[in-house]
Amino acid sequence: MSVIAILTHHRKIEDSTIVFEVIDWLEKRGHQVIAPPADRVLDFRPELRAEVRKLVEETDFLIAFGGDGTILRAAEYVYEREIPVLGVNLGKLGFLTRVEPQEVFEALEAALSGNVERDRRMLLECVLESKGIAHAPRRTTSHENWVIFKGGVVKSFALNECVISKTAGERMISLSIFVDGEYFLSYAADGVIFSTPTGSTAYSLSAGGPVLSPKTEAIVLTPVCPHTLFMRSIVFSSQEVLKVVVNQEDQPISVKMDGKRVWKLEDEGEITIRKSDRYFTLLSFGKKSFYTIFKEKLLVTKADESLGRRVKSGRC
Repeated sequence: MSVIAILTHHRKIEDSTIVFEVIDWLEKRGHQVIAPPADRVLDFRPELRAEVRKLVEETDFLIAFGGDGTILRAAEYVYEREIPVLGVNLGKLGFLTRVEPQEVFEALEAALSGNVERDRRMLLECVLESKGIAHAPRRTTSHENWVIFKGGVVKSFALNECVISKTAGERMISLSIFVDGEYFLSYAADGVIFSTPTGSTAYSLSAGGPVLSPKTEAIVLTPVCPHTLFMRSIVFSSQEVLKVVVNQEDQPISVKMDGKRVWKLEDEGEITIRKSDRYFTLLSFGKKSFYTIFKEKLLVTKADESLGRRVKSGRC
């Protein structure tokens, strides 16, 4: 018997029966299904409720129903033990939720028998140091292992990105970047994004950053509205340690991990970003590669596809 955790998008669950079909399918085969305390599935199946500690310690794999945002929520639960995640796409984009609803039972058969690929994704470790750090919580797991407070130090992680930015209504911020302890550059901007290869198709892409293959291990620095003509994204080795020093005393700075875990630095501070020792494991099922999904979701129009078919058939 396997212990399988369910995580759902709080709005999608009312529009789809697939979540409950999956729960019934798993239970009929003798598997234990659990859900975290805040999940909407408990409105319909309250007996599935499990405390976060039980979920973290006993889950064999987690099924995330929703979009990529649901996967980011799932990362908070699976981070400590690197519990594998199977993403079922109920959203729009679906870069990380690779399984479509009509494929879910075939995917579950494969996952339970071990016939799926384990796609290990790099994580960022982010350490905040400041005399004054305020936590501005959003919807989170309230799980102690993804954030550590110790004096003026906070340690957290990111699957997509760590974003350092000005707070609402404030002027640009002044930042200095260090690489392996060596001063690199300073500039004024609305903020800076430190992205993983997984996150390179998210906020960093919208800010003009490059797309990296998820099989690479690197850290992408992408400035947000820099006050200079020539500041562009820079790709660093995953072995390099990056540090951001905030150069002003009288303006609070916002630090966000995956857009979900938010802090405000009230005073001058430093943020250190490095590759984490841990990974996020995504169960990969189906024939679609990252490049196929990237092409379908972000790159190619219907006209481009028509041209591609003509090229393949020799009619162009």
